[in-house]
Amino acid sequence: MGQIRVDGQTIGTLAEFSGKIVTVLLEDRWFRVLHEGREIAAVPRRHRIEIGTYHGNPR
Repeated sequence: MGQIRVDGQTIGTLAEFSGKIVTVLLEDRWFRVLHEGREIAAVPRRHRIEIGTYHGNPR
């Protein structure tokens, strides 16, 4: 099983997506994980990030 860690929360995906580049959508109440435009996982967020707070690596 693959895992993605976003904002301190672990999201599990199927093993076939392990090592792949995915997109994580941060919604008000959900994290949605997409691979090539298809949703592969969705989990409720444990807590909301305040507006103006940035988490992650700057590009």
